[in-house]
Formats: sequence, C-alpha cells, structure tokens
Amino acid sequence: MICHQMGIHNNRTNKRINAVIAILKNIEKHQTKPIAEILQSLLHETANIEKEDDFDFGSPVLITENEELAFYRKENELVRQEYMSFKNKMTKLLDQVNVEKRSFGKDYLKLNLDKIDFDNFRKSNNV
Repeated sequence: MICHQMGIHNNRTNKRINAVIAILKNIEKHQTKPIAEILQSLLHETANIEKEDDFDFGSPVLITENEELAFYRKENELVRQEYMSFKNKMTKLLDQVNVEKRSFGKDYLKLNLDKIDFDNFRKSNNV
C-alpha cells in the first residue's frame, strides 16, 4: 500500500515498513492516548477545583500619595546607607592591597590582611 506509492517493490522492505507502522500504532494506542487522557482528566479536575474555591483576598488597604512617597523615601534612604557602608568597607579593603613588582614576569597584587581578618570581612559581607 504505502510501499507502492514510494516505488518500493522489495518484499523484505515492505515487511519492515509494515512492522514500523505497527510499532507506531502500538505506541499511539498504549502510550500516547492514555497519557493524553490522563492529562485531560487532570486539567478537568483542576478546573473544577478552581471553580469551587472562592478566594477572598480581602479589601485592599488604600494609602495616600504622601504615605506612598514617605515609604519610597525611607526605602531609598536604607538602600543608600547600605551602599555607603559597603563602599566604605571596600575602600578599606582596597587600601590593604599593594602592587608587588617583580623583575621577571608580571607584577601581582598582594593583600596585606591576616587570614582571620579576611574571613571576618567575608562573613560580615556574606561573601
């Protein structure tokens, strides 16, 4: 049937093509369709559950423009303070760095800090 359309007349080839078709039909019948039905039933159940549940989010709390502005100013100030604190810490750390010159090869940076102080720096900055 399909083999004649493709111009193949070899009996062995026909059998192989028919076997492949049978395998694909078997996969569709035993794997694809049941999975599709399971997914469809799950989606149907989920839709029913969502219809049954009425979510009450409560009434929203209305705030004035001034309250909103005060909130964002406060948050902005906190972020600025954190930034300045971190900037100061990094400046102190970078002040501990020296350039070591070498006669051969590239120069390198050396951190003049005890291991304990360095570990404390890492812990205090969550690094």
